[in-house]
Amino acid sequence: NKKYTTTAFLDVAQAFDKVWHQGLMSKLTKLKLPTYLYNILSSFITNRTFKVRIDTDISEEHPINSGVPQGSVLGPTLFNIFCYDIPVPQKCQLAMYADDTVIITQHRNLENSITDLQTSLDLISDWFTKWKLALNPTKSEAKIFTLKRYTNPTQLKIKNQPVLWNNKDQSIKYLGVHLDEKLTWKMHINKKLNQAYTRLKILYPLINYSSTLQIKCSLLIYTSIIRPLITYACPIWAAASQTKITKLQTIQNKFLRIALKAPWYMRNTQLHNDTGIPYLTT
Repeated sequence: NKKYTTTAFLDVAQAFDKVWHQGLMSKLTKLKLPTYLYNILSSFITNRTFKVRIDTDISEEHPINSGVPQGSVLGPTLFNIFCYDIPVPQKCQLAMYADDTVIITQHRNLENSITDLQTSLDLISDWFTKWKLALNPTKSEAKIFTLKRYTNPTQLKIKNQPVLWNNKDQSIKYLGVHLDEKLTWKMHINKKLNQAYTRLKILYPLINYSSTLQIKCSLLIYTSIIRPLITYACPIWAAASQTKITKLQTIQNKFLRIALKAPWYMRNTQLHNDTGIPYLTT
């Protein structure tokens, strides 16, 4: 469209390690959790201790006064609860997946869009400070998505520290998806292609023409290791040009041909029919 979409991809410093226990418990109370559930969660996050071991030396025991256990099933859920009342400023959208946070504003005028984004940044930064978390300006990044031209956008700041703009000719990564300025998905698909070919080279000794591995095992390798890589987040980039998607299909064709030890003249349609593997565009 004819608008500028400005975004700020925020890095929350040590997000899971810095969750304020008293603040979290107050929010659980505000949400009116049943007493038994409140007590379970309270027991889960409080009265924890840690020791540090280096070779055979073990430190003294110290209390853990903040944070939710990383790697636990409840960790991300508790962090989401902690952030449930984060303010959503007017004229912006807020996208959060655990601690991966993005602020999005849109306007026909670039400066107006950036102004709205700065206002949102100030409000959200103040909220994090209030709840004893902090944004990391040096690891946060801003990006403009548009089909229009622009030069020298106004500097964004978090607590008077600059937030760098992502270069026009680069992509920015969010939840494993590489987003380019015009959302052509070219950079995302190219990166996935490179990763897929790297995996194919590693797996080649297992599936090559002299391999004794059963075909069903070779196909299992493909569907569990390579196909999930190249189809990750496909509902998002499905609108990419057919030329780009064809490049991904090429690597699937190549793997199936190797796995079936098929001669060069066998059609790709036959490869898919014999294996039951659908085309990527199916």
